[in-house]
Amino acid sequence: MLKLCPSNEGWGPLSPSRPVDFTQCFQHGVLVTSLNVLFILVACLRLRALRDSPLLPATVVAQTQFWTKMAVVATALVASTAELLVLSQVYPHLSVFTMSMALQSVAAAVAIRLHWREQFTNRVASTTLLLFWLATVLLGLMRLRTAVALGVFNSAPAVFTACSVFLLLSLAALVMESQAKPHMLYELDDEDEEYYPGPLEDAGRCTYQSPEERANIFSRLAFTWMTPLLEQGYRKPLQMEDTWEL
Repeated sequence: MLKLCPSNEGWGPLSPSRPVDFTQCFQHGVLVTSLNVLFILVACLRLRALRDSPLLPATVVAQTQFWTKMAVVATALVASTAELLVLSQVYPHLSVFTMSMALQSVAAAVAIRLHWREQFTNRVASTTLLLFWLATVLLGLMRLRTAVALGVFNSAPAVFTACSVFLLLSLAALVMESQAKPHMLYELDDEDEEYYPGPLEDAGRCTYQSPEERANIFSRLAFTWMTPLLEQGYRKPLQMEDTWEL
């Protein structure tokens, strides 16, 4: 167990030398590992569920934001793999650090696949990806705080840099995934409906009427999808044309 947890603090969970902080082994072996294993399992189930889902219209052109998001997630995979390689040199034997980073890299690769599939089959931002990136950012902040407290930026600058870059990229992925897809992104014209692979009654719904249909889980919980209508009602009396079609 000493080699699996090559830290003098042990498994913890609380650090004996730092106030209100988890040990590195607990962070990597329990928190990071649990998150990535859970995400990989849930993402595989989600991909299986989306496998039989009809694709959105062929006329859909991925916007710049989508390709930017894919580039960000791919770069996050590179940063995670780089940290794994550096840690493999520091700890050549099997350790909880290399295991957790290997799982993190696999989770990032699965996230790329899920991002791609969700873009062309789902009209709403993926709840699975939003929760994964949010939890990843929170754990990244915890790991970064611990690294600063331990002076990792001096003892292992490559590890600290890779960890920091992965955190920033995870935050960027979270922000971009939380954005509602453009209203006109899935608009069909009469010719497109002929080639729409899904049920014809769903073709008309490709043009969104209510912002609730495009609201992600955070927007639904906070009811922020109603903000534009409330602001408009504050400025002037609402008319029938100001509301959405049912």
